[in-house]
Formats: sequence, structure tokens, C-alpha cells
Amino acid sequence: MTKKYKLFTHTDLDGIGCAIVAKDILGNVDVEYLDYHNVDKRITDFITNENPSGYEAIYITDISVNRETAALIKKSNADWTLLDHHATATWLNQFDWAKVVTENEYGKESGTSLLFNELGGDNILGEFVEKVRRYDTWEWHDIYSDHKAKELNDLLFIVGRDRFVERFNRNLDLEFTEAEQLLLDLEREKINRIIDEKNKQIRTGVVKVSGVMYEMGVIFSEGYTSELGNVLAKYNPSLDLIAIINPSRSVSLRTIKDDVNVGEIAKEFGGGGHPKAAGFRLDDSIVDSFVHDVFNKERD
Repeated sequence: MTKKYKLFTHTDLDGIGCAIVAKDILGNVDVEYLDYHNVDKRITDFITNENPSGYEAIYITDISVNRETAALIKKSNADWTLLDHHATATWLNQFDWAKVVTENEYGKESGTSLLFNELGGDNILGEFVEKVRRYDTWEWHDIYSDHKAKELNDLLFIVGRDRFVERFNRNLDLEFTEAEQLLLDLEREKINRIIDEKNKQIRTGVVKVSGVMYEMGVIFSEGYTSELGNVLAKYNPSLDLIAIINPSRSVSLRTIKDDVNVGEIAKEFGGGGHPKAAGFRLDDSIVDSFVHDVFNKERD
């Protein structure tokens, strides 16, 4: 009987990279893509109402769970492995089924690189994994000037998740086809226009976390989160961070300052992430406590 595996993973390039790695190495993998607003409910439902022990192994990658869900996993009789690289999830290392590593001697980790190292893989897959890692950690920009890594993320959002996964499970070649390159060139022109428009629309507010007041730029956008956040932070150096509000689901935070930890700010609103890139779910309570209050809070 063919072994069957389960993967719960995040919805961004790094999470989707985990799906590509798992399918390439393990073969028969049932993949579900989750975000922070539904990861705990879905895994709880899976443990309670389905048959986790029917899988050879179950992986959670590039996303973490809360304490209640962790307790359920601990009691489960299935073979679980959680692999994450966000500093806000390091508390999970108390469990023998969790491995949260933010960086190693070679640089910052990503969910995709952690899974690749956990499962093992060939050099061709490793080249893909490194591009994903560089993009997710922003090393493509800060260290390597690796625009191929950035274009990999652009291609994902152009063609969509399913086509992207199918393409790289079929062919791991990182040299884009002529058609793919044309799409990427058109996308670059579009992004440049959006950045110029959003920079004109930016509003400023403040957010207070742990007694510290942060100056924040706020824009509304349903896409291009990382690029908008980082470029607008450079265009507006007086601001501590940029908040990108997707009205339908989330708030993403970005900073380029070493003394600002947006992961801790996001944690204050029920989210998490990295020191320079983080986010949280947008719901009615957040609209009141974040979107409304940041524009009305008096500056100290």
C-alpha cells in the first residue's frame, strides 16, 4: 500500500514551497493551505473528527498553532511534525514534535528550507528551496540582490497557487519560459504604478505597544504586501513601520528599522511573524482597536 502523508501549510510562497518540496520527496501528500485565522480550528477539527493515524506522517509547516491546539496534538496518537521559523513560535520547542528555528550558521531559515532539510532532497530541488528562502527572509534584497527569487514570488501571484505548484512539481527549472518572462515584465510595470499610487495615498497614525509609541504609515491594498511595505518604508524613513490593510482579511506590517520588531506588534493583535515582517487577522474588534484607534491616539 502506498504511504499517504498530510501537510498543513501557510498560504504564501514559503508555505507553498513546502507543498512543492513535500510532493517532490514524499509523493502522495494531501495538502491543505491555512492562515492564522483558521489554522487552529482546522487542525482541531482534523484531530477530533477525522483519522490522523491513517497518515504515515503529518506535517505543519511555516505556520504555528496556539496552546490549546498544541495540547491536542500532544495527545494525538499520530506522527506529527511542526516546522516553523517565526520567532513568535519558539515556545513550541518545548514539544518533541515541534522544531522552530529562526536561523542557522548559514543564514535565516524558512519553512521550505526546514522541510527540505528534514526530508532530504536533491540539488535541483535545493536550488528552488534556496530561492524561496531568500525571498521569504528578504535576503534576496538585503544580501544577494537576487531578483530571480523575487520574480518567483511574482510568478506565483500571476498564475495562481495550483498552476504554480503543478509547474514546479513538473519542472524545477528556475529559468523562466518566454511566456513566463513576458508575464513577469508586465507585472513589474504594474507594480511600479501601484507603488507610486500608494505612496501618494499613505496616511499616518500611531500605535502603542508595551508602552512604546510607533509612528506608522497606513495604506489599503489587497496585494503586493511585501513589496509595498518595504518600498514605502524606504520612501518614508521618518516612519517606524508600514501597515498594509487588506479590507477583506488581514493587516500586514513591515519595517526596515532594526530597532522596531513588528512581530511583537502583530502579537499584540493576535498575530505574529518576523521582526521586520508580520501580520494579523482583520475582524470587527481589530477595526476598532487598530484601524480606528491608531488615527485618534494622542502622541506622547
